[in-house]
Amino acid sequence: MLGKLFGLIKKPVNTAPTPPPPPISTGEVRKEKKEKPSLQTLIGAPSVDAITDTHHLQQLLKNSAGLDKKTNRLLRDRLNTLKAAEQQQQQNLDAQEKLCGRLETLAKLQYHPLFDSELAHLSLQWENTTEKNTSIAQRVNTAIAQCQAILMDIQQQQVAAALAEKQAAEAKQQKAEAQAQQRAAEEAQRAQALEQQKLLQAEQKSQHEKHKQQNKHKQISSKQHEMQDWQAFAAMPKLELLCDAMEKLCTSTLQPLETAEAVRDLQAQWRAMKPPHTPEVQALWERFKQAGDKAWEPCAEHYEKTRQQRAFNLQQRQIICEALEQFAQAQDWSTADWKAVARILDKARKEFHDFHPVERSEEKPIRTRFDAAYAAINTPLADVQSANEARKQQLVNAAKSVTEMVDIEKAIERFQQIQEQWKQIGITRHHEDRKLWQALQEYGKVIFDKRRDNQQQARQLQDSNIAQAKGLCERITQLAKLPDEELTHSAAAFEQLQNEFKAIKDIPEKLQTAIKKQFFTACDAYHQQLRGISARQHQKQLDELARRAALCTRIESHITSESTALLETDWQQHPLPAEWDKAINARKQQVLAAIQQSTPLDFSANAQRRRELCIALEILLDLETPDEDKQQRREIQLKKLQQGLGQAMPNNSHHEQLEQLLVDWHCTGSAAANEQALLQARFDAARAKAR
Repeated sequence: MLGKLFGLIKKPVNTAPTPPPPPISTGEVRKEKKEKPSLQTLIGAPSVDAITDTHHLQQLLKNSAGLDKKTNRLLRDRLNTLKAAEQQQQQNLDAQEKLCGRLETLAKLQYHPLFDSELAHLSLQWENTTEKNTSIAQRVNTAIAQCQAILMDIQQQQVAAALAEKQAAEAKQQKAEAQAQQRAAEEAQRAQALEQQKLLQAEQKSQHEKHKQQNKHKQISSKQHEMQDWQAFAAMPKLELLCDAMEKLCTSTLQPLETAEAVRDLQAQWRAMKPPHTPEVQALWERFKQAGDKAWEPCAEHYEKTRQQRAFNLQQRQIICEALEQFAQAQDWSTADWKAVARILDKARKEFHDFHPVERSEEKPIRTRFDAAYAAINTPLADVQSANEARKQQLVNAAKSVTEMVDIEKAIERFQQIQEQWKQIGITRHHEDRKLWQALQEYGKVIFDKRRDNQQQARQLQDSNIAQAKGLCERITQLAKLPDEELTHSAAAFEQLQNEFKAIKDIPEKLQTAIKKQFFTACDAYHQQLRGISARQHQKQLDELARRAALCTRIESHITSESTALLETDWQQHPLPAEWDKAINARKQQVLAAIQQSTPLDFSANAQRRRELCIALEILLDLETPDEDKQQRREIQLKKLQQGLGQAMPNNSHHEQLEQLLVDWHCTGSAAANEQALLQARFDAARAKAR
């Protein structure tokens, strides 16, 4: 409730007077004054603090002529202290009594949606109460126990809700079965009516017989009685089912409103049956009515509780109105805590709304009273809110002028100062504050957008520099991929790209390392390619020599009249060193001479030369030589030894010797096809081991 917020509201303290002590005569006073009696002699206590009777202190002060000023002051201070303590004690007692009354009122009511929250709120207030009165505490504990019992009953009802639903389903099924039986009874009645009509027709046809006609009348009368008995017989099961259903409602766990609806439904079904007036039916009706009256008892109790709840809601609304009215009268608006005032109004509005419904005739008067009490507090609050809104509007206008500042960093600093000033302004209306805040934020967005645009331009420049630097690195990489002829003349272009890269500034420090690494990698690749030109040219010459040798081998294996033209047209694609060109041309001339003179090639001599080259390669690589050529290997080694005596050793490197053997192999003519293949395989195998 509003008690916690309305701490300013206090009730007057009523203290019962205690009998005053016997008055001190003037003679005694004069005697004391003359003899200057002690405080203990005068008041019968060792000190002022030992006096606990306020009326005794008042009498002492009235007859304090024999006491000094200090004692008078002590007596007055003690009197004020005791009065304040009594007042505080009385206020505490009144608060406990009020809290106990609310708990006792709550314990007398039935459960409602706010029951548990109200009980928790009141219980917490009681727990926070100090110096509890013993008798009130007993009443409070009793009321809390009763409320907890009500909550336990509600919990039991909730547990039984599932069973109630099941019983309701069973009742619905029984209702359907009863309706089916009723339809069967109605069908039987219609069949009986048809039979009766047939009997009547038969009676009209047999009027010429005085004896047969009487018999027919007897038969018809008998049938009519039989039909009435059948109608009662057909209705009895349905009526008994209605009685059973009504009796089950007496012990049902359905909610009162559901029970009331079920009772009305069963009564409507009974009326719809239109049962005949027979003693059996009358007995069932009394049974049905007795069960209906008993089943209606919790419904009537529920409606009474609803009436009490509405009365309780009205009472709580009246308390809220009274609290608002007292708060408005006691509040000093010049020192008010406006946020607390706003919370009080919000809580009052919510609680006033929560305590509903009330009786329709009471709704308008209590609403009018609440609106008046609410307005009495809200009017000064609205004035303060309007003044604060005007201050915030001034800050919005200041923010607008800040958007026109050229120095964006100073503009942001000024806007942040405005935001801090905004926080110092007091309470405003929520919807107005939101509009003003949105306007302030829009101007702030303009300011920060300007800074973002500046930052974006700086980032774009950096991105452009980064892209340019990476592009230069890529151009250096592509420069390194030029053909050797163009690469030889690319030094000026490479230097220009280096200068352009070094001229680039304003690259983020965190990216400089990676970009420089890319630049140095591209430069290293360029230099490496530049250094490899001679090696690649030399390899290209070796490839050209091997190509011409392969052309000679193809023609040597199959000489035709077109071989001459083929040798001339496909012979030279790339230039060779003069020594290599001379040697391979010698092999070519042998082929041309064989074509022109129509003489066979000396495959045997060529085979012997190729065998010697294989042995020489095996000696150079320290490889095994086949058994059939070992003797020739020893002869070659001996010959080289003899040739080397007295002469300086050749200073050719191992690689150069291998290359010379390969050149000699390409410039040697072909052997016979089978032997050529064997020797070629032997030579290739040895070269593979040298790599």
